[in-house]
Amino acid sequence: MFIDSFLRDYRTEPISTLVANLGSGGVDYGVLAYTHVHLDRAPQQLRNVRFRVMGDVENIPLRSASVDLVLCVGEVLNLASPERVVEEISRVAKPGALLLLEFESNKSFEFIFSHAGKGNRSLINTFHNDRDIVICILDPAYIYSLINRAGLELLRVRNFHIISALIYRITRNADVAAKFASADILLSRLPLLRHRGCNIIVGCAKR
Repeated sequence: MFIDSFLRDYRTEPISTLVANLGSGGVDYGVLAYTHVHLDRAPQQLRNVRFRVMGDVENIPLRSASVDLVLCVGEVLNLASPERVVEEISRVAKPGALLLLEFESNKSFEFIFSHAGKGNRSLINTFHNDRDIVICILDPAYIYSLINRAGLELLRVRNFHIISALIYRITRNADVAAKFASADILLSRLPLLRHRGCNIIVGCAKR
């Protein structure tokens, strides 16, 4: 797994680092650190974590150049202003800090014949856990330009849920979509198709 390999050095032993986990929901991804700060707007999500901050990812309540590792995994970029979030992540990160960002892409197969595949961002009607929701999907090229503009170096990119996301949208059945996980792995190796993932995770470093 991309996350596992990227975070391997942070899972061996507690190290003297400050980790900022944005919109974490209390999930630590196995990272060991003396100070692992979880930031979320939902206090009930952070009841079982030691270091927790109620706050907004567009205005991170941490000092500039203080963080060694930033985790922003989930739909955080899709639910906030990606421009502001990337700027804030860059501000709090130390030079050389590692950053892991995830977002939902408008280049997914499920949007290939719709207007949602055009422009930097698009609002779409979708569903999650049997609830109809509205979410903003993002153009990968635009996110990469924000990363570069913020003084971050793009190290690695991984697309997930290439065909399974389309199956899930058609069937609204997570169990059926999960059967296509092996097909996702195969498609991720094909140059013409591997950029069609619904979810993209990028690993970056602060210059």
